[in-house]
Amino acid sequence: MAPEGHSPVNDHGKLVVGDKVELIKEAGRFYKTMIEDDHGGGAYLVGVPSYGGIPMLLHINDEVLAVFYRESGRYVSPMRVLKLTKEGEVRYALLMQKSKPRRHQRREAFRLPVSLRAAICEYSEGIEEELLADAETPETAALEAALCLDISVTGISFTTKRQYAPGDCCLLRLYMGYRQNAMAPFDICAEVMRSSPGLKRGTYYTGFRFFGQSKRMNDHLSRYVFTEQQKQIKQRRHVESST
Repeated sequence: MAPEGHSPVNDHGKLVVGDKVELIKEAGRFYKTMIEDDHGGGAYLVGVPSYGGIPMLLHINDEVLAVFYRESGRYVSPMRVLKLTKEGEVRYALLMQKSKPRRHQRREAFRLPVSLRAAICEYSEGIEEELLADAETPETAALEAALCLDISVTGISFTTKRQYAPGDCCLLRLYMGYRQNAMAPFDICAEVMRSSPGLKRGTYYTGFRFFGQSKRMNDHLSRYVFTEQQKQIKQRRHVESST
């Protein structure tokens, strides 16, 4: 499930201790970390994150963007590195907000309604790095089989029997028919963004956001969404021409 230390979701743009954030420099890679302490006045302590075992390169006065999520959407806060410290083997960065977080009004990725076999599995720390390294399919326990409602290149929604909390992380196994071997799953990590009661009693509408994917994985998702969209367009045109 979700890594320990994640605070309950609040629906405003203020950072709080325990918030999971993604740090990014210019148009570079996203690094996942967490707010460790609030020093007041817009100063926050975070652990210096790593990707593939390589720490994020930070210097005093570097400018970074801190990205975090709420029920109301995606927030972005511009930061400046005030101080770098080290306690034992752990490195920390003190970041100062340059301005208040703002809600990122980006256009959501196109969501395609689709029937897709999938399994929701347990997440373990670092499993996304195994996927990026093209390692063998990670060994992880299945939580449930789920019915897919829609998918995009950034996320997916299911009808689930379990109730997941926002911030929970899972490994999703998607069985995409376009692949040469339809039985080979497409594995991707995802974080729960929302969960609400479903139409049937004892079910929930659960929305996930993908994370940790490579360009190759994004290409697979884009290809699948495009292919299924074209199929649906052809089927709709066929029905319209038959009536």
